[in-house]
Amino acid sequence: MAALALTGSEDLADIGCGDGRFLAQLAEQGHHGRLVGLDNSTAMVAAADTVPGIEGVLGDA
Repeated sequence: MAALALTGSEDLADIGCGDGRFLAQLAEQGHHGRLVGLDNSTAMVAAADTVPGIEGVLGDA
């Protein structure tokens, strides 16, 4: 995480987010920019959507 040098205000998209675990970690650490997880699996998007602060999007990159 330190290597990313995030300020916490960036809007981020995780392409191939799976269940949103990475974005969830950011949200838990207080990241307040928009967090969007994109995945082509309906089940994974549904799982990511359950995490507060994460917007799950069904799609194919």
